[in-house]
Amino acid sequence: MGDQPEALRLAEYMDAPLSDPKDVADAAAAELRRLHAECESLRADAERYQWLRDPANAYRDEWNYFGPYSSEAEIDAVIDAAREAK
Repeated sequence: MGDQPEALRLAEYMDAPLSDPKDVADAAAAELRRLHAECESLRADAERYQWLRDPANAYRDEWNYFGPYSSEAEIDAVIDAAREAK
């Protein structure tokens, strides 16, 4: 249970028959705030990536990180392959 994500640990705690409702509510609120912050951070990363791979973006041709790849699927495949190789 120590390697379990906090959200799943909290869900198990909520299911326990002797859980104090106030403790559960406090823990749930804290976890929701943490998850919201994480989501916002991931959203910003995703928006940067979407901007970079948008073919309508004027800067893409200037930066051209992706070489001869032109479609979004090709760009994704190149990035995924590089990440797996690392």
